[in-house]
Amino acid sequence: MKYHFIKIAICIDQSSVGGVGTSTYILACGMKQAGHQADILATDGRRGPDYDRARRDGWPVEAICAGERWLRRRLEITLDRLSMYDVVINNHSTETRLVLPALPAHIIRLSVIRSTNDPVISEGKAHSPYLDALVGISPEVHRLLQLAKVTCRTEMIANAVMVPPSVAPVLQNPLGLAYLGRLTDVDKNIMILPEIARACKKRGIKFTLDVAGDGRDRQTLEEKIRVLEVSDCVRLHGAISRDAVGDFLNKRQFGLFPSNYEGFGLTLVEAMASGCVPIASDIPSYRWILGDDADTLLATVKDAQAYADRIVALAADSKCYRQIQERLQRRQKQKFSPEATVNGYLRLIEELRKTHDPSRFLPVSLGKLQLSAYHQRRCSRAWWLLQKVKGRFSTSVHYEG
Repeated sequence: MKYHFIKIAICIDQSSVGGVGTSTYILACGMKQAGHQADILATDGRRGPDYDRARRDGWPVEAICAGERWLRRRLEITLDRLSMYDVVINNHSTETRLVLPALPAHIIRLSVIRSTNDPVISEGKAHSPYLDALVGISPEVHRLLQLAKVTCRTEMIANAVMVPPSVAPVLQNPLGLAYLGRLTDVDKNIMILPEIARACKKRGIKFTLDVAGDGRDRQTLEEKIRVLEVSDCVRLHGAISRDAVGDFLNKRQFGLFPSNYEGFGLTLVEAMASGCVPIASDIPSYRWILGDDADTLLATVKDAQAYADRIVALAADSKCYRQIQERLQRRQKQKFSPEATVNGYLRLIEELRKTHDPSRFLPVSLGKLQLSAYHQRRCSRAWWLLQKVKGRFSTSVHYEG
């Protein structure tokens, strides 16, 4: 389908090659390949840890507010820049979210919702009057947006992954198990990993569990590994580069994904693409992603024995393992490819071009934005003066050191 040329701004807070950053990059690249102008705009005052690398790798990203400590000025910069576009997609940008009511009326505006958490859903609802559409990245997120009775259109468009083609792993002894993600327990449920390892050891499985990622609960995880006496088979690698993800997963037969909740499950889909069969928690987004193989691969969230049971069963049946592996790789290509995701957004934008009503979006001035007390303080002149003093002090300290 041919689309009219459009100028698209895809907004994020900081430049990161993690989940949000990677999905933004895939979207921007696909839209550029379709003949549109698509720019990634990072609106935070900090460029982010991966900005220089992203630029070197050819990402169309620009840190438009880099070095600006004052929120008021960042809002001015963001509004001025976004006014140059036909379409604004807020993929995770505080400044973009705050200036939505001030955008010129002709701009089509979308916001991507990536979590099933109530605060995120409620925030989407609060800003829906200033949006043409809210995009949920899974059926569960979309369902929650509809239940919240938002005042704009809702759409479900899945994330995509890019994993280099490679030969799928085969079952062998010892087994390779993998965990890839943040080392946080409240959402990722990482403290169950040593329990799964202990359950596998008790069943006599020969394996290594390689854990890639970092986060605030790393030390607690290391302690639990020591206490449960599984240090001989669990290895922590720390954070790995985005380029290394495919190789990390492709060298292991099973991936562990024990999350308590997820809006989508980017690393799980990357495992599917790599031929690393996922053993995952039974949550709505994972059940949808895995399709017909969900009952075979999903385990009760907190039941370490159930994860081990599924590994044991599949490791003993190479034919079943290979069939599942092939089905999951086909499913990833059909439903979670860059082409499917980009085409979903372009179709939505084309439909919104025909229904967009500028009279619904009469812009307000920045001075009349309805900001929370928290954001009002950061827009005040007193805050600006405080940041200026802090900036001088930090520069002085850095110079003397």
